Amino acid sequence: MTLERPETVVVSRKTPDDGRLLIPEALAERLASAGPDLAVRRGGEIAPARLHSITCSTCGKGASGSVPHVHRFVESPLLTSLVPGTEVVLRLKGEAGSVLAVE
Repeated sequence: MTLERPETVVVSRKTPDDGRLLIPEALAERLASAGPDLAVRRGGEIAPARLHSITCSTCGKGASGSVPHVHRFVESPLLTSLVPGTEVVLRLKGEAGSVLAVE
């Protein structure tokens, strides 16, 4: 499984502290469907990862409407070295799409 096109996301100021990288909902759903053996690859390293979500009522997306807005993250110790404000490219790798390459 590969992404039709790579996703580009901006690293949050909090990512170096908590190892959580905000990802689009569609990517989170694809990673969830890959099963429990999720991993992140960055450079020559690979480490276990997990999906995480937070219901938000403070951002502009969650403030309007009755449906709660959910932020989705991939979490891994390899993500703590990312620099806030920079863009990273995300690509699905592996047979089941269970490896998220962060470039």
